[in-house]
Amino acid sequence: MAEKVYLLDVPDARSQAHEQSAERSSHTPRMPSFDEVPDPWVKAPAASGRRPFKAAGVLVAAYTLGGIAPLALRVGPRKFAWAVLTTLSLTGWASLVWFWPRLESAMASGRLPILPFLLGIALIHVVGATAWSRALVRLVRDERYQPQGLPRGLRHPWTAGALGLFLPGAGLAIAGHGRRAGFALWNAAGVVLAATVLAQAGLLWTWNVKSGPDALPSAFVESLLIGVAAVVGLGSLLWIGTALDGARLVEQRRSSMRRTITRIAPMRADAAALGLVVASALFALTFHPSHVAGNLDQFAGAMRFSGYRVIPLGLESTAAALDAGRPEYQMRVAELHVEMGHPEVARAIQNRLRERWEVYAQMLLQTAAATSTTAPSRPIQPARDLLPRSQELAPALAADPATSPAQ
Repeated sequence: MAEKVYLLDVPDARSQAHEQSAERSSHTPRMPSFDEVPDPWVKAPAASGRRPFKAAGVLVAAYTLGGIAPLALRVGPRKFAWAVLTTLSLTGWASLVWFWPRLESAMASGRLPILPFLLGIALIHVVGATAWSRALVRLVRDERYQPQGLPRGLRHPWTAGALGLFLPGAGLAIAGHGRRAGFALWNAAGVVLAATVLAQAGLLWTWNVKSGPDALPSAFVESLLIGVAAVVGLGSLLWIGTALDGARLVEQRRSSMRRTITRIAPMRADAAALGLVVASALFALTFHPSHVAGNLDQFAGAMRFSGYRVIPLGLESTAAALDAGRPEYQMRVAELHVEMGHPEVARAIQNRLRERWEVYAQMLLQTAAATSTTAPSRPIQPARDLLPRSQELAPALAADPATSPAQ
């Protein structure tokens, strides 16, 4: 029986390499376009298998329900307790707004205890702001919140920055940074409360004056107003900074897949540096210390008439530093120190003024001798009464005229 013989064509090396390259190219994935690439802040799918949230609905719930949003969406632990605290805080603010006319009249007449009321307002604010910011952090950091599900228009840097100004922390929430968003919201709540207190500074001062034995120390109330003003100033800058930070993070995530980012970033940095230099130069050209010192002196005088002491002291000290050539600012600082019970500080300020006057008088005498002119026969009088002298400073101001070199 004859054996069967099979003849196989042995492929050459060139054809074999061509087939292998074609097979590899058939399995090579297609490079997606920019629109098809998922955003870099896309979170991993929920491991628990729960259905993801609608991202826009989460933001709406966070800024409308406040601390009740985690309970409504079932996010995080201790949802019910924080919802109760939020409800109590909202009830307190609503009652304050509803009964404000009656409360204002009670404050103006001093019938309402000042310290318990201020402590209650502070407690209501801390509870409400903490619950609201905590709710925002929990919602943004939850695995079911997917920022890529937001509309494309909301994920634009300009939109995120604008939302961060009107809704603090919204831009950071769009970028997927929950803790930063919660901090921005908490800071904005403090700024709003501080601005409200600062707007009612006159009522607060009158309330404290008419409280009688229950009144707080005047220095404490003035220090409170100074702290409130600092919170408004620094907190407002931080508010703007968090809005810009949200726009920056959205732009950074949005531009991470673009090749032009390496060219655009240095250009923007150079533009920002140039703008800072120009702004500094304009400030140096337009700033007039003497005018600012005069305005501060006028404000301090008006506040002294109303009974303030600590704030006018700061204003007069600033005026004296801005325009050291005007001795009346330092004289008013010394007068304020005497009224506040610090005569030693006032006497030291007066001694420095006398030393400067003696130097000036010596220069006047030397100039008169060099020009062969006679010295003025009567003392130099100021154009106006610079400051009503107090009893404590009177001996220092009128001390031994015979020792004056101008005599």
